[in-house]
Amino acid sequence: MTPRAEDIESRLQALEGLVREDPALAREFLGSAPEFFHGRFDLRRYEADELARRRHLEWFLLERVSVSFQRLAIEHVAERHPARSGLASAADLAPFLNSLVGVFEITGVQPGDGMWLRDLTSAGEYPVSDPLASNVAMAGDLVAGRIFPLHDGVHSLSRAAAYYRNPALLEALRADLSRVRSTRRGVVRIRQSDLEGMFFGADMAGTPTDPVGDARGILTSAGIDNEEIDAWFEELAQTPFERERLVVGADEALGPILDRLAFETGVDIDGARRALVHAWEHLSTQGPGRGKSVRPAAKPRAPAESPEDVARALAAFEEKRKRGAPLDQVLRELEEELALDDEPVEEEDDSAPDFPGVVGAMITEFLWETETTSGAARAAEFRPLESFGRFAHKIGVFENLSLRDLTVYTTWWLPENGELESSDAARTLLSALSSFCRWADEVHETDLSKPFANTLQGLSTSLPRVVEANRRRTRIADASQGQLYEIVATSGDTATVRDREGETHDVLVEHDLLGWLRVGDRLRAQRHPDGRLAVYCCYPPEAGALESPAR
Repeated sequence: MTPRAEDIESRLQALEGLVREDPALAREFLGSAPEFFHGRFDLRRYEADELARRRHLEWFLLERVSVSFQRLAIEHVAERHPARSGLASAADLAPFLNSLVGVFEITGVQPGDGMWLRDLTSAGEYPVSDPLASNVAMAGDLVAGRIFPLHDGVHSLSRAAAYYRNPALLEALRADLSRVRSTRRGVVRIRQSDLEGMFFGADMAGTPTDPVGDARGILTSAGIDNEEIDAWFEELAQTPFERERLVVGADEALGPILDRLAFETGVDIDGARRALVHAWEHLSTQGPGRGKSVRPAAKPRAPAESPEDVARALAAFEEKRKRGAPLDQVLRELEEELALDDEPVEEEDDSAPDFPGVVGAMITEFLWETETTSGAARAAEFRPLESFGRFAHKIGVFENLSLRDLTVYTTWWLPENGELESSDAARTLLSALSSFCRWADEVHETDLSKPFANTLQGLSTSLPRVVEANRRRTRIADASQGQLYEIVATSGDTATVRDREGETHDVLVEHDLLGWLRVGDRLRAQRHPDGRLAVYCCYPPEAGALESPAR
């Protein structure tokens, strides 16, 4: 059945209930909130903000790999509760697993029907069905949020997405994302947690101790002189503060300040906005002459005189960086703490920006190009490769994808996670992986296909066989159970195995399983006193490349 927008909403509501019913997932869900909100988390605001909880839920289900189950939470819930979740088939899951997070520009509107969204990170265009929003949206508006594919290329927009009408903000984002694209090859993808920091960060934050002082520090580090800062603060003090009406960069009071910072400085705009929102809230209540640090007196610092002073200053520096404070600000404060010469510190970073989940984004690009050039059927054959994106979720720079990553995925991760149901599924995935590596080499100038060729050739026969062996293993057990053995000989129902210390043992293995095993295979198993070997997982001989030398 073709999914509808209301199906997306009802299934997300059902999924939230199922997550809260599952003790392990419920703990992870609430525990992951500070991570999603970048540490700026206030439980009372969270409980009162339904849309913030929805954004957190979408990220938790669709982007974050569960610590308890080592896969996406939506996959675990769908498998455990197919009927209650409404996700009984791959077709039901597809709109969620293929959803896209982005910052979009509305390029066209058909009132009462929908609109066209252009992704500012990739320039892809997506038709969205939304009769209500299309009656108020305008071309040039910004939309930040997640879209779900429905049918015939039409998408549904998450109800937690946000709309902004601000030409200056649009231009600033275009410029920022253009700079990001210029520093790397391939598709740039934004995570939902990135959007949270960019557009909603102030919403979950608690109130800082010295909001005006914090804002002054950021503005000073950006090169704004004190007279201009004082003038801005005096104007904010006279402007009514209404939190419920705040829009990123679109409010009249903060708009000119943020425009100045965006176009004339290198300051972190979303961090500056959060600080300014808190300062504005304080100033509008306290007035420009009454708030702490509105007009701070100069306080000369004495030089650090002992190793303990230096150690404390450096520890404070590290703590501020961990909290995400701008580098130039904390460097300036460190210099003041240690009474160093006030010389500008400039560091040039030529490294590629870190985008965890980039491998999954590249796989999406590869599937899209395959469908364009070879048709939908061919792309569907390659779709099992999406599991590689889940495996490599933590890789943030595509060029860092290595031969070892490919080997771990094919020889260890796939067998351990039961991703392959049959030998045919293994052959299909290996073919897709081979094509993906060649494509990555050609399009993104990686060096994957040649180094991986020999391993891939061996896996073409060993991995399908091992998949069949795992269908006959003694039982499934947690990866922490059992020991690693290598098969060195087989005869009848007996196998000779070598343990990690190099000692060999003759063991009894179930006949149906032993017929699928070969010399060089690795087993995670438990050896019993009576000589039986309980096999928990089988791995192809190519997994040996991952082992450290025997002691």
